[in-house]
Amino acid sequence: MGRSDKFNNQWVVFGGHLEPGEDLRDCAIRETKEETGLDVINPLMVIVQQEINPEEYKEPAHFIFFNFTVDVVDAKSPIILNSEFQEHCIINPEEFLLLDLNPSSRRFIEYYIATKDEQRRSDWLV
Repeated sequence: MGRSDKFNNQWVVFGGHLEPGEDLRDCAIRETKEETGLDVINPLMVIVQQEINPEEYKEPAHFIFFNFTVDVVDAKSPIILNSEFQEHCIINPEEFLLLDLNPSSRRFIEYYIATKDEQRRSDWLV
C-alpha cells in the first residue's frame, strides 16, 4: 500500500494501466515491479471494481480496477517506490483500514478480509 499525491495523498493499492495485448495477471506482476521494485508471483484475482470520476483523483477518469493479491518472491527485498508514491507501509489487512484509504482501496481491503478464507483461483481467466 502506498500514499499517492495522484489520489489526494490518500493510501492506495499499487497498480496501473493494462498494456495493449497484456494479460491481467502479467499486468499485476509488471505494475508491482514498476511501482515497488518487488518481484512477485501467483497473482490471484480478488475483486473487480469500477470508479467514474472519483473525487480523490487528480483529474476526471473512468477506472476499472482488477484487484489481485500476489506473493513476494523475496520478502527481504527492499521496496523502491517510483515517483507516483510518497511512502509505503507493510501491515496486516485489518490495520490498513485505519489509514486514509481511497474508496476503491478500502472496498478491496474490506472484501479481502471478508473473503480471505475462500480459495482463490488463478485459472478463471482464459
